[in-house]
Amino acid sequence: GHLWAVTGSIGQYRGSRQAEFGRTALLKFDLETGKFLDEYRVLGDGVPHLLGAMVMAEDGTIYANDTMSPVIYRLAPGADRPRPIIAHPALTGLRGIALSPDEQRIYVADYDLGIFFFDLAQDGAGFALGIPETLNLGGIDGLYFWRDSLIAIQNGVTPQRILRLKLDDSGTRVAEVATVAKALPEFDNPTYGTLEGDDLLFFASSHWHQVDRAGRAVSPPLPPVPVMRAAVDQAAGIVVGEEILEQLKRQSDQQ
Repeated sequence: GHLWAVTGSIGQYRGSRQAEFGRTALLKFDLETGKFLDEYRVLGDGVPHLLGAMVMAEDGTIYANDTMSPVIYRLAPGADRPRPIIAHPALTGLRGIALSPDEQRIYVADYDLGIFFFDLAQDGAGFALGIPETLNLGGIDGLYFWRDSLIAIQNGVTPQRILRLKLDDSGTRVAEVATVAKALPEFDNPTYGTLEGDDLLFFASSHWHQVDRAGRAVSPPLPPVPVMRAAVDQAAGIVVGEEILEQLKRQSDQQ
């Protein structure tokens, strides 16, 4: 019965003030009335922070990525503030976050480096998700867990696309890849969304690249942001390795 949001301040946000730069918090609202209930701030440590994507566990625990520092926070039920649980200096820009069905593993998208996972049962030990050499997982914003797969909204590549990444039984490697949508006319930096059953509802565009560092529109007025729906279970998957065999076959046929 609650709605959770994150808030923060950086230059691109209209009306932001220098004194507020790098401050961020989780906000709690009553879902039925919209009434503001509480605020949970990330404690200042001299480093700018900006909470972004978050995911909720069954018991109400919230995990949230910091988009400005390589940190993952946890807000446990009854806690007074988010606390850092995972920090990794090699990470560059955390975006999407997803929780495995058993809630023992967190998957996060690093915008430059791809997808990583962290085992909560092993003191947050982290590893890069195993992928085929031909798969580029850079430029992911939204990341969601669906059945035995990760759904990734990828705007940092050409063409911009939504992928379904079926994981192997260990949950550590991609076993199958399917394109849910790509290069749609509405796509202009698709960003985040949410799953409703087998459908992904998502923002097909973003204003991020439409404003300058002072929050002013580069070419006003700002265009509308379409919300789209995609059936993640309808895409045809390709088993990892098959694309290499197909490539070798084509080369053989050409010879």
